[in-house]
Amino acid sequence: MSGITEIYICKFGERLEDGALQTTDDIRSRDHAERDAQELCRRDPTIDKIAYYSIREDGKNRHLLTYTNPFNPRRNRKEPPRGTDDTRAGIRLRKPATPALWRRILSWFG
Repeated sequence: MSGITEIYICKFGERLEDGALQTTDDIRSRDHAERDAQELCRRDPTIDKIAYYSIREDGKNRHLLTYTNPFNPRRNRKEPPRGTDDTRAGIRLRKPATPALWRRILSWFG
């Protein structure tokens, strides 16, 4: 297979089409693309996804690999639900109930 390989590199929250585009003629197989993706992610942990497309001379392209960086610190962070502080989501704290009328009357007599 002759031609070039396009490498799309995107950061967290970015679409692949909006990411950086690199081209190379060294990558020919899926295994080589996976090794290259692991090396790129090891060098730059802010990378979120990498996609490899093989472009042939006749203009057709073939998807080789999409790699998601497992070591991206933003992807692995667990955030609490929005709008909560120390209470659980969806639970509203109630005011303490006022005593019934007959309990208030009894409290006057001691």
